[in-house]
Amino acid sequence: MIKKFLLPLSFVLLSILASNCSSENDQDSSNSTAQKIDCKEDNPTILKDITIVPEKVWINTGITLKKGYDIIIEIDDDRALGEEEVDLSNPVPFVGRKAIIYKIGEDGVPQPVGKKSYITAGAEDENKNLFLGWNTREPLIKQVKNENGEEIKEKPQPITATVKIFTPETDKVVRRVALYAPRNNFWTNETNPRFYWDPQDNAIRYIFQISDYPDFRRVVETVEISASGGQVNPVSTIGGGVGQVQFNLQEGIYWWRVIAQINLGRSLNPVPVWTCWSHPFRLGVELGNPPQPAEIISPKEEDVFKVGDTINFEFTVQDDPSFVFWRIRHVVSDCDQQPSINPNDPNSGNPTPWHVFQKKLGEGSLKELPKLIASYKYENLERGNHLFRIEVKDSGDATGVGIRTTDYRTSVGCEETQESQQGTTQPTTQQGTTQPITGGGAGRFKSLRKVF
Repeated sequence: MIKKFLLPLSFVLLSILASNCSSENDQDSSNSTAQKIDCKEDNPTILKDITIVPEKVWINTGITLKKGYDIIIEIDDDRALGEEEVDLSNPVPFVGRKAIIYKIGEDGVPQPVGKKSYITAGAEDENKNLFLGWNTREPLIKQVKNENGEEIKEKPQPITATVKIFTPETDKVVRRVALYAPRNNFWTNETNPRFYWDPQDNAIRYIFQISDYPDFRRVVETVEISASGGQVNPVSTIGGGVGQVQFNLQEGIYWWRVIAQINLGRSLNPVPVWTCWSHPFRLGVELGNPPQPAEIISPKEEDVFKVGDTINFEFTVQDDPSFVFWRIRHVVSDCDQQPSINPNDPNSGNPTPWHVFQKKLGEGSLKELPKLIASYKYENLERGNHLFRIEVKDSGDATGVGIRTTDYRTSVGCEETQESQQGTTQPTTQQGTTQPITGGGAGRFKSLRKVF
């Protein structure tokens, strides 16, 4: 439980930054004479390898946390991302099944590790152990029968994680400030949430930043908080806290971080030292708007397929405050008919399970975040007219009311031409315009895409 003590603070609202931003530049611009903590990641105080075995859902690493511990978890194994299929009963439903996750303490909130994750322990984490585990409810072992009908145990190979721990250089200043709330990867419908972090003894001031990019290349807002008397209890500044410093957030994805300046000297002879920037937390402001429809990168509209071919889809979508799930529906009809999918029938089109996006396309730009990208393979194409429908939705959309669709049509192995169908239209049942079916040469018609 976060203790929400509020003491009078003085606030100075800094100008909005639109240029690239680094922790070094921020520290220098705040106080060029202040010392800085070493923020390098190549010389940990403690280095420990943890084997995550399939026989257990959670592994106690034996690492007992202390305030100020700065931790990096690294896994050089693609399996750490897990499978793409969604299971809403798993501890972290917005990452893949069997992905590697962590928690602090027996009752901690699970968070994804992926191939690399950062943790900073605060006072609330003191004396709690770090756990690593699988994103599943059951151990990854199952009984199967081999070719001879014998019962055998099937289990994946263990995964090894390297845990690097950087302890504070002194007992007076931590390497980074620990963030508390909103929790990392949390989403909310509040447009003015309050932010809390671990208070630091002898703090002179804090600088809070929020950005719409994880690397803070563009800063939405910067707020400086002066700590009265060099000390402060948990701080709440944004969203109607003391001093009425407040700004509204629109629907979107944000990252926030905090840096502290600590006085290692005396009141009359201060020795100011800057910590490193905290590891950013992701915050989604979700007001119920559905994600944008997927954009198909491949195949192209003009691509031709033969019976027995494999069709490989690649498609992108913008990330969403509450994360994005995707799935595929597919139907095929005879060459003299046109396939269709009933959006009101959950079984129409033989839908795949929902999947998570695990990769990003590039680094994006100042105007746009990098898009999420996924792929899907359909083998051994049958003769006939095919309709593939890519569906995306918010991970928090339990009823599917906000599903957005993108269609891809192609004809495979049909001998007759489609000249008789020139000028007809393909009916639609959702928003968007009707699209004419065009001839694509003998034995096929041109692939069509329709986005809703």
